[in-house]
Amino acid sequence: MGTPDFAVPSLKLLAAQYNILAVYSQPPRPNGRGMKTIESPIQSTAKKLNLKTMTPHTLKSDDVFDEYKKLKPDVVVVVAYGLILPEKYLKIPKFGCVMVMLATYPDGEEQLQFKGLLRLVTQLAVHAS
Repeated sequence: MGTPDFAVPSLKLLAAQYNILAVYSQPPRPNGRGMKTIESPIQSTAKKLNLKTMTPHTLKSDDVFDEYKKLKPDVVVVVAYGLILPEKYLKIPKFGCVMVMLATYPDGEEQLQFKGLLRLVTQLAVHAS
């Protein structure tokens, strides 16, 4: 789950190593001088990677939740999604949710921290097997 440019490297790293069931992003929004509707960077990247992409306007809908629940994820990685996840969403993944948030660090440190997250997700995946 993610929306801005900041989330794109995380998606690419995860997609290269894991089976991603779906990518959730905020829906396309009007942007720029012409108020042209534009997909989020995550939605565009997910499409290029041929990943199932979900762009619900709200997470409060029962239909959206039912579809999410059917995915039966082991882990959910949330990177700057932009919406608060209702508690019921947090209870679905077998091993829980991992959230990556943007903070101000020296150049390159975000990437190092995400590699640490990948090790954690890998350990969870190994233990799940």
